[in-house]
Amino acid sequence: MIIYGKLTNYQGNTPETVQKEAYLYSLNGNTGNEPPGPVGPTEGNGDGTLDSPYDVTAAQSLYTNNDGQASKAYVKGYIVGYVNGNKMDASTCDFGYPSAAQTEILIADSPQESDYTKCIPVQLKKDSDFQMGLDLYYNQTNLGAEVVLLGSIEKYFGVCGIKSLEWAQVNDMTGDVRTIGDTSSTNKRRINLR
Repeated sequence: MIIYGKLTNYQGNTPETVQKEAYLYSLNGNTGNEPPGPVGPTEGNGDGTLDSPYDVTAAQSLYTNNDGQASKAYVKGYIVGYVNGNKMDASTCDFGYPSAAQTEILIADSPQESDYTKCIPVQLKKDSDFQMGLDLYYNQTNLGAEVVLLGSIEKYFGVCGIKSLEWAQVNDMTGDVRTIGDTSSTNKRRINLR
């Protein structure tokens, strides 16, 4: 941060700027009138749009670079499992079919991923269209399926996750492509998965 302005002594020993005679010159290298935007991902692929969704690595990088602040974006990955508990760690991540309905799924950059640190949990609100359409309990053909999601990249289970889903498109293992969510309010369209 660079501040430009006149300095004076506060209580005789601490320098400070004179009120109404100083201004912010630059913040994180940005000298324009616009505040700096969020820091983008430094790893992974995609730019967070429908045409170029973030992969899981890029979403995790964006989350880290933005200090966990929420970022609405499209993310593409493969459904690999779910979280069986209140936190996400090696003992609570299951990479298979649940025996009961779940309110989250795990997505990863590979359909065979089994390292929980390379996965993102995705919140599925109970009894929502997203739970009915994405949860592995209701849709066993979704295990390993490619999915594109529009939601908020933010803290979930103490790690980078996706919450507040607005839209999803899943290409299940039978080749059936399903869209979930309201597609009338924004310029969303069917995209080719794979």
